[in-house]
Amino acid sequence: MAIVHNGEWWRLITSHLVHSNTSHLFWDVITFAAVSAYLERKQPDLVVPAWLLGMVSVNLLLLSPLSDLSYYCGLSGMLFTPLTLAVIIYQRGTSGLIGWLPMLVCATKLLWELLRTQTLLVNTDWQAYPESHAAGVIGGLFVYLCVRLKKPPTLNAHQLA
Repeated sequence: MAIVHNGEWWRLITSHLVHSNTSHLFWDVITFAAVSAYLERKQPDLVVPAWLLGMVSVNLLLLSPLSDLSYYCGLSGMLFTPLTLAVIIYQRGTSGLIGWLPMLVCATKLLWELLRTQTLLVNTDWQAYPESHAAGVIGGLFVYLCVRLKKPPTLNAHQLA
């Protein structure tokens, strides 16, 4: 990301729009749209913060010493922020083991990608960077913690008596 350090800051936004092939673009856009639609239906006030924090969390990783990339493409890192919020919301609203299933699938996919340093389910023509997915998850957990800390504690009927 040396070009960003040379003043081309717009690349921190456009890098999330560039994709290595049509399959990569298709799956990122479909997933981003589906997760955003779910989040819009369940917690509409979290959609824009999730998008923005997803972008910021990935950009912070890209600008950090942890990243030695000379290029980056894809929406997938950024989309892991609303995805993380969506699976948490689903788990909290669905009782039993089925509520944990999306979270387990996403965590397994992320772990596999980090260990193999390649994407699962999507082929890209350029080197994959699954660490951006982890940055998106961290962004999603941050948004969730902020929301949890902001809400006043709810009192049940026994506490009111």
